[in-house]
Amino acid sequence: MTASTLYEAIEPQVVWKQLLNSIMSEITGETSRTEAIHMTKFLLETFQVQDEEVQTIHLPIVFSAISESIRVRIQVPATPRLTVCTQAYLEKDSFNAASGPVCEALILQEEILRHIPATALKLRPRSQEKSQTPPSQGPLEFACSFYGIEKPPLNPIQRACVDRPFVTNFEDLAALTTIAATSLMSCTPELAHSLRGAFTQSVLLIMRLLGRMDQKLNVPFDIDWNPSEWLAAVLESVEHPVRRALCEVRCVGLIPGLQGSTFTMVDRMISLAVSLHHSQSIQPKLAIDSRVTISKMMTTVGPSFLKLRKVG
Repeated sequence: MTASTLYEAIEPQVVWKQLLNSIMSEITGETSRTEAIHMTKFLLETFQVQDEEVQTIHLPIVFSAISESIRVRIQVPATPRLTVCTQAYLEKDSFNAASGPVCEALILQEEILRHIPATALKLRPRSQEKSQTPPSQGPLEFACSFYGIEKPPLNPIQRACVDRPFVTNFEDLAALTTIAATSLMSCTPELAHSLRGAFTQSVLLIMRLLGRMDQKLNVPFDIDWNPSEWLAAVLESVEHPVRRALCEVRCVGLIPGLQGSTFTMVDRMISLAVSLHHSQSIQPKLAIDSRVTISKMMTTVGPSFLKLRKVG
């Protein structure tokens, strides 16, 4: 019996229940184990995932649950002043955003999204046990109820919309980009590379989500976010590692992988801003055609971005 035959012989409900339970344990755990994440990625890459049940039910549920798991794993309370306690939270937040399981899970998310049809991102499937799944349940709680697994010790996100995978995933990834980019402002050099990776992968996932939904909607989704504040925070945070990268390149020589990862981070951020500006899938949408916004983007990122290109 081949591995493919064995995989196809097991009920999808059983397979994805076990995989999601193990993935969430790795994301929320205190170790750097990623065996379940790598196993899931291997299954998706190796076997033909053409089963309609898997594509339209299990993968959208798993994708959304992972997104929320990552967000609540790394999110920290916002305070106007950095107390000792808050600083400790921020340091832990930077570690969580840069951790191996988080970074690997974001890479897995890209593979999962490849197999989800656009229609499955509009509305999540209904649970077989309607009485046990209140309509107010977010993606993580819904997935745990759907599969009958224990919910990890994480506080759910309070949402205006809980049953549209595109909306919840966009909100989670937008929050993750902000957290990862802001963490770069105060992280250690050892964490900088991983944080840039988490940021660029989150940006890529948002772009892939937009690409799936644009041109397929008559009415845009209402997203719980402030696009102008998001752009301001990302621009301010992105410009810091660009300056640092330029300094390190000039003073100590090119560190392997440093220039390329910083260039990719800035390039993807600019590409995402343009995509959000043109997107017909979200409301409110990001507007970058105002003189103030364009000036901010050019003065914050433009000069350093051009210098970084010349260094290469």
